[in-house]
Amino acid sequence: MSQTSESKSKPVREKLLPQASLRFFLALIGISAIIMVIFRFAFIDGVIWARVAALLFSIVTASFAVFAVLFAIAGLFAASSQPVRSALGYDSDSQDGVDSQDGVGVGK
Repeated sequence: MSQTSESKSKPVREKLLPQASLRFFLALIGISAIIMVIFRFAFIDGVIWARVAALLFSIVTASFAVFAVLFAIAGLFAASSQPVRSALGYDSDSQDGVDSQDGVGVGK
């Protein structure tokens, strides 16, 4: 079984969206249902363990959300400072403040 020249020259197509299986979606829906039941017990029935679990889940979720927002802000600052650094003559590939073109220390 030899490959033809057509199949060898054919470019590999990259998948733009991640592949998710039916099993993954069923697990995601099941976990979401369990979390919703815990929140229902906490807010409607007033069960103490459910209130604690809902509070812990909310704290962890809020912590990740704050982390993501701060990471995005830091990324925006880094992206916006790149044109300024290049205009001032700082080379982004240089180490220890040494300009890669003439070897003179920059900013020291």
